[in-house]
Amino acid sequence: MSRSLSRLVLCAALLVLAATRLHAQVTWNLVWSDEFNGAAGTPPDSSKWTYDLGGGGWGNNELETYTNSTANAAMDGNGNLVITAIKNPDGSYTSARIKTQGLFTFRYGRAEANIKLPFGAGLWPAFWMLGSDITTASWPQCGELDIMESVSQLGDTNYQASIHATGYNGGSPTALPSGETVDGQFHIYGIIWSPGLVQYYLDSPSNIVESFTPPAGTTYWPFDDKSNPFFFILNLAVGGSWGGAVAPTTVFPASMYVDYVRVYQAAAIAGPAITGSSITVNAGSNGTSQLQLSGTLGSGKVYLQCSGAPAQASCSISPNVVDFTSSSTATATLTVTTTAHSDLLGAPPAAGPREPLLPVALLVGIGGLLLAALPWARRRYALAPALAMAGLAALMLTFSGCGGGSSSPTTPSVNTASGTPAGNYSLTVTAYTVSGDSSTANVGLTVN
Repeated sequence: MSRSLSRLVLCAALLVLAATRLHAQVTWNLVWSDEFNGAAGTPPDSSKWTYDLGGGGWGNNELETYTNSTANAAMDGNGNLVITAIKNPDGSYTSARIKTQGLFTFRYGRAEANIKLPFGAGLWPAFWMLGSDITTASWPQCGELDIMESVSQLGDTNYQASIHATGYNGGSPTALPSGETVDGQFHIYGIIWSPGLVQYYLDSPSNIVESFTPPAGTTYWPFDDKSNPFFFILNLAVGGSWGGAVAPTTVFPASMYVDYVRVYQAAAIAGPAITGSSITVNAGSNGTSQLQLSGTLGSGKVYLQCSGAPAQASCSISPNVVDFTSSSTATATLTVTTTAHSDLLGAPPAAGPREPLLPVALLVGIGGLLLAALPWARRRYALAPALAMAGLAALMLTFSGCGGGSSSPTTPSVNTASGTPAGNYSLTVTAYTVSGDSSTANVGLTVN
């Protein structure tokens, strides 16, 4: 091989290596799974799953009674867990609802299940999660992550992924690939969960169908509470407030096939480098800083958060999610909103008496006394001097209003307590990656 050819091969190898590093994908490590490979008729693995039992509607006016019978939840011997809803001769229904509560909980990472669903009016299969503090905090404060729900009102070509917390409900129907139905094929229903960001996907982590971040002004977001990891639930409900009425044409037994449930956590991904210019504002106005972010190409979406705003002020970032899937750079705008000081502490006091008013009063008074002291017959002769004195008084009053007085209105005080205090501050911008790792940068803020 010639020297020049060797150099070309070496350069090509280095370029491939560089491209591989630049396009590094997220490394997901499997931390928990159930492949449901048990013998036919055997119950779910008791080291991984337990049961919710009983009826009573489950808060949704559901019709089924959940049991731990293998008639309602068992392996099929072909690598699937089968959850079956049964209609009994008396018109009642039984089904199963299994969960990992007390056995396995999860916070931040990726989880998915490969499922083939039943479909029919009144059937309500779901793969979802609840916060483990539901026993103390109750619902919805504990938080709920619905990775997959299917009901007849969505049609057989759609399902829904949603999110529930105190004062917040989000989610919308997602369409399956063209020509496919929930009961015709297995589909992978998954979640990528990281600080400040919940992403749902269909069939592949690259196919994100829904994303959720904390709404503006949120004081508690259960999905970021370190003391509140979540557990998984698989169930097949019948009827209910969202499942709807059971139609005479709905086929029973109805079965939900689960090929596997897998949970991953990402290898460490460093947060992006962040830079931004300082902001200077007058109280009552807004200011912005353009943020420049440089991250790892292929590392996915990053959630941005701002903190450190002074009293009577707030900061926000738009967009609050940037994507490094196909680019190593991103931009966002940091906005600071401040509050103006109150206009005044009260109406300005009226101007005090001006000095010329005293001689004016004396002139008018002297003129009046002169007229009063003279006999009536002679008053007419003194009227002219009196009128002259009154005219002089009027002139003095007029000129005193043209700035000749020495007294001026008192300058009112500004009520700074009700606005953003003047001063220098440091805002903190934090970027969270899908691995839960983060990076920070400080942006200076001056309020005048």
